[in-house]
Amino acid sequence: MIYPYVCDNCANKFEVIKSVKAIDDHETCPTCKCAATRTIAVNQMFHGANDWNTAHYNHALGMHVRSNKEAQRIARERGMIEIGNESVEKIHKSFDSDRDKRLSYDI
Repeated sequence: MIYPYVCDNCANKFEVIKSVKAIDDHETCPTCKCAATRTIAVNQMFHGANDWNTAHYNHALGMHVRSNKEAQRIARERGMIEIGNESVEKIHKSFDSDRDKRLSYDI
């Protein structure tokens, strides 16, 4: 995991890659070698969500979002295409159309 830190002495911001088991290990600033405090990466965690209670993690987007509608909006902005939410009737119609096309080529 990547954890963000800020130096208590010089306010240098840096990130440390370490395992979840080592999350409570103390880190020192690479610049001044003083103690550093782990912070929350707000830009990675919330992306506009106002509250921990209202945000949920969307694995496809790799971030926390407030609602499914927000996730859909962000996905569209990123050029992602949503699949798997078609109605059964639409799926059957598509398969029937494809089958009819294949049959017309065979004749």
